[in-house]
Amino acid sequence: MAEIQDLMRDCLKAMEEHDIEKTLSFFAEDGVFINPFGRFEGKEQISKFMVFTEKQMGRYTAEEAGNGIIVNG
Repeated sequence: MAEIQDLMRDCLKAMEEHDIEKTLSFFAEDGVFINPFGRFEGKEQISKFMVFTEKQMGRYTAEEAGNGIIVNG
């Protein structure tokens, strides 16, 4: 079984690669994604948010977006 830190890194890598389908694979159907822009519930809302940010922000890295921090313990 994968460690949570590895799953988080893989999810962030998918986000950095702008692979929305792969990113969504890390969320349950009723998953919740909370960030400074709001709370997005379910894969459909999460997907719409990711498509929107892709159009608005263009190409950025996970580090540039402030997603490079994973805390454990």
